Amino acid sequence: MIMNQNQNVSADEDMLEEYDFSKGLRGKYVGRFKEGCNVVLLEPDVAEIFTDAESVNNALRNIAHIIRNQIQRNNRSVQQTGLDERRRIMAQQAEQMKTHYR
Repeated sequence: MIMNQNQNVSADEDMLEEYDFSKGLRGKYVGRFKEGCNVVLLEPDVAEIFTDAESVNNALRNIAHIIRNQIQRNNRSVQQTGLDERRRIMAQQAEQMKTHYR
């Protein structure tokens, strides 16, 4: 609702005309807010697609899932490479032992 100075309409009867903030403490709860909330400013083109917190969180969860899967695949690949290398070395050693004891 847009009001001009001539209108004396109160949107809420519980609201006072004026409030005294002279004894207020600036930033009193900012620490708590920082601990429990991450605020991110979306660029306009991104905000057109992700219009609310739920859509942003779902997209980020999906990306995180993809990243975790990729890391697990990479770790398995590294472990498998290590296993293959150990097998190759053991086969070489076995072959050397066979030729040495002939």
